[in-house]
Amino acid sequence: MTQLEYGKVDRNRGKTKSESIKRGLARSAMDPNSALFSKKCYGYKVTEKGLEPDPKEAEIVEWIFDAYLVGAGSHAIKKALEFKGIPSPTGKKFWSKRTIEKILNNEKYCGDVVFYKTYMEESIPGKRIENDGQHEKLVLKDHHPAIISRAEFELVQEMKQRRSRNAGVSEGPF
Repeated sequence: MTQLEYGKVDRNRGKTKSESIKRGLARSAMDPNSALFSKKCYGYKVTEKGLEPDPKEAEIVEWIFDAYLVGAGSHAIKKALEFKGIPSPTGKKFWSKRTIEKILNNEKYCGDVVFYKTYMEESIPGKRIENDGQHEKLVLKDHHPAIISRAEFELVQEMKQRRSRNAGVSEGPF
């Protein structure tokens, strides 16, 4: 059998290669034990049981959430981690604000997994787009042990939204 090119029809199946991939991913998404749900994430290690908290990294994740809850922003958290000499998830000396924000947004830390957070736009091959309701998301609650409580995660999400609404709003005449 010849190799298929992206978007070409497989005469044996009547589907494009991308449709076949989508079907395979959908099948995997229906299995909560699929490796798709146990991708490595800072604060966790992948074991035969799936995602398990890594004690050293989990402590840092807890600290990041606690610092945010007491009023620190992502820049202050970044600076504190660097001052303490804690390497970033990629092992670098410096943390990015985006990394802190991604940690604060990641539902995996309260034990959940969300599948289909992004999708591939067919008109732009290779481009991943944020799924803001265009496609149904698959949510598995309590899929693995949580590092932070669901209540703490939800409180951080509320605080982030409140802070973003207040961004650029100053008090006083200036």
